[in-house]
Amino acid sequence: MAVRLRTTEALSAPDFTGVGPWINTEPLSIEDLIVRKNIRVIMVVFMTYTRASCVRAIPYLNDWWHKYHNMRFRLVGVIVPEFAFERDWDYVEPIIEENKIEWPVVLDPDNTLRKAYGSTAWPDVYIIDRTAQIRYRFAGEGSYSDIEKAIQEMIKEGDPLASLPGIREVTCKMEYLPTSPDIYCGYVRGRLGNPGGFRPDEIAEYADPTLYEEGFLYLNGLWECKSESVRHARETHDLRDHIAFAYRGTEVNAVVGPAKQGDEIRVFVMVDGGPVPGRMAGKDLQLEHGWSWFTATEPKMYEIIRDVEYAVHALRFTSNSNAFEAYDFTVGGCRVLES
Repeated sequence: MAVRLRTTEALSAPDFTGVGPWINTEPLSIEDLIVRKNIRVIMVVFMTYTRASCVRAIPYLNDWWHKYHNMRFRLVGVIVPEFAFERDWDYVEPIIEENKIEWPVVLDPDNTLRKAYGSTAWPDVYIIDRTAQIRYRFAGEGSYSDIEKAIQEMIKEGDPLASLPGIREVTCKMEYLPTSPDIYCGYVRGRLGNPGGFRPDEIAEYADPTLYEEGFLYLNGLWECKSESVRHARETHDLRDHIAFAYRGTEVNAVVGPAKQGDEIRVFVMVDGGPVPGRMAGKDLQLEHGWSWFTATEPKMYEIIRDVEYAVHALRFTSNSNAFEAYDFTVGGCRVLES
């Protein structure tokens, strides 16, 4: 849930330096927006497309852009890569198109701008006034009605007679339940539960101990362990090798993909020893002939589990392809209470 932080003292907004490339615009600066383009309200949103919380915010961001960009309001999305492949603009552009994003977006490949703002959340929203001061910060997912009220408040400051549209109200209440920690697959941030742990930058055989502790990754078979990921290291025909972990929550998203651009891999998923039932299946999961699987065509986030029940389960991911590479598994605990 987003945390609203209204500033109590003047905080100058860092300018857009050390970032790029840009899309949907020429390179921007805060000075240019305020002085030359007479923009009164600038919203800077730090995000990454491998986080479900950021993806879920995009429809609201699109809505605000269409409603207010003719009212001297500008929205700037700053994509901060979590993984090396996100620094490649060839991976970013299809996400922009897929989500129908028309507002300016810039890549912050080295976290330069994110550090300058002190951003720590996904997403992280900063609202800047016409004097280049940060007036509001909304850290984390949610609070969409409050964010839009802040936009309207600041538009009204510059134009008290502005005719503003209705605020998009969130029509359901959400409960955020405690979940298992994110499961990073690389040896730099990951925790491997197999005896002996990771064998960094090596191709090695691992044996699944079959007893899982939350927050740990478990491997079975031949895998190459890298700094940010693990890669299946052989072609098989019987799905003998797998990744497994236990989780507590209502949803699981997987950041996986083919190791080589242009490849396509099929990844099979099992929950508690069997196929994922329809009531638990995320939008990217296919259910057919007693199997549950998804096709990964590029490294990105895939929605695997979307359950109405909050519970503890064991998940297993397996593929016959030696191009199967996994970066991260995130667990959510969001539950709709009422509409």
